[in-house]
Amino acid sequence: MKLAILIVIIVSVAFIALGCKKIVYVCANGIETEDKNECPYNKLSSVKQKDAEKYATNYVGAFVNAKGGKSTLVSSYTAKGDFYVSFVVSPKDQPAFETTVRVDGITAQVNCTQSCQYTQ
Repeated sequence: MKLAILIVIIVSVAFIALGCKKIVYVCANGIETEDKNECPYNKLSSVKQKDAEKYATNYVGAFVNAKGGKSTLVSSYTAKGDFYVSFVVSPKDQPAFETTVRVDGITAQVNCTQSCQYTQ
């Protein structure tokens, strides 16, 4: 990715130095475009999976434990630089259900994505 950016910068400087007006960006996947924002990219996670699980556990636990319920981490996986963590939530005096939260791989922000009734 850094190499692709370096190539774009070098090509841009060369075009400017030669007096050319049209700039063509070459994305990391080889696509050429006039708008650098059209280049697709994959997030490079700065959050580790263990930390993502901890953040997700704290998020779900803050809602569930405050109401006398329990939550148990079931699984976690990575998709497109983010982490998805599944829990079994057992609210007090109610049937248990499964919920999934997403942890942003860059900012570590946690959001519920499925079965979020415990947040209300």
